[in-house]
Amino acid sequence: MIAEQFSALQKTVEEQAAVVQAQAKRIESLEGKAKLSAIPVWATQACVNAKLAGFVDTTADGSYDFYRFVTLLDRAGMFVKEAK
Repeated sequence: MIAEQFSALQKTVEEQAAVVQAQAKRIESLEGKAKLSAIPVWATQACVNAKLAGFVDTTADGSYDFYRFVTLLDRAGMFVKEAK
């Protein structure tokens, strides 16, 4: 009886370990998207335009979503600097 219970406990622990490992991989992936080490090539000009227009003071270490949003706003014409 104790051997069966121990076996069931071992199986449960192994299943939980597999879940934890999968979650760790997912967390690592999500954290990697939260802060990119370099500006994506497709967002470079949009970031330059946003900075020149005074909308942001830095574009370094942004998330993938940040760069997507900056690019979207740039394409919508939001970062046109008016002549003074």
